[in-house]
Amino acid sequence: ASLIRIGDILKNIYRDRRFSIFRIGGDEFIIIAKQTNEEEIQKKIAKMDVLCGEYNVSKGYAKIDSGAKNPFNAAFVEADKMLYDEKRSKKDE
Repeated sequence: ASLIRIGDILKNIYRDRRFSIFRIGGDEFIIIAKQTNEEEIQKKIAKMDVLCGEYNVSKGYAKIDSGAKNPFNAAFVEADKMLYDEKRSKKDE
């Protein structure tokens, strides 16, 4: 039930066409954003923190560098590292 609720929250926050939401694992989602900036992403992440607060959600994000050798993979690795750093810091609290 909590996974469905988190999915609903994500669909609400990222509802415009510039965002695509994918479930990539048991309780992991990825959101691809087009034509957005870091300030907007930070605002949406803050909204996620408020709406998903009871679920202990960890997040990570990265910008795709079109000049990178494998741009999508590099961004995914960077976002994944940020997510696990956040998870680790929550465990240390």
